Amino acid sequence: MECTKFAEKIDDFVDRYLDRQEAAEIEKHLAECDNCRKLLRQEQDFRRILECAPAPEVDTLSLERMMRGAKREFTHREARSNTFYFGMATAACLVLLLVTGLYHHGPEILNNHQVTAGQSGEVSKTINLVFNCPIDMEQAELTIILPENIELAAFPGRRRLTWETDLKEGGNLLPLEIITSRPSGSATITARIEHKRKSRIQTLNVSI
Repeated sequence: MECTKFAEKIDDFVDRYLDRQEAAEIEKHLAECDNCRKLLRQEQDFRRILECAPAPEVDTLSLERMMRGAKREFTHREARSNTFYFGMATAACLVLLLVTGLYHHGPEILNNHQVTAGQSGEVSKTINLVFNCPIDMEQAELTIILPENIELAAFPGRRRLTWETDLKEGGNLLPLEIITSRPSGSATITARIEHKRKSRIQTLNVSI
């Protein structure tokens, strides 16, 4: 394996998306290449820093405008056949973190809440997604896909929402009010960000 190939695969390697054969090839290369071992340590250190970063402040007005725009412009889109992944070889490396729990500071919109929804057994609550970006990403396309037992409170019946937004360098907080029919359990949420013909898909398990 060449170093350029490793740079393309490092993100998927750290996320454990690779099959056994590809992972074994990378591990063999790492055993022989000091430069790529250093690159791997840098990636791991970068992720640890992001995980320890405090929750960022949210621009409430911008968030409200973004969601209003999404409601107007929402259209169902066919899944693209080819998915490109950000790697360490590109400047647009992206790490997606999921933050849940109660925020005791910041704007009121950040407060996690749980209230009874219209139908019996359904509960409304807020989850908070934090996107940490090393660079500004103008006109990035953001897609959120929810499982069958969850839907967006602002878009009844819809579990997939796509819109364009500007992501700034650093933390970008997106609180989502959801309605769930199984409030005590776990769910899988899929988030996809596309920017300049490259995209990153992250599947997240969250307790609800």
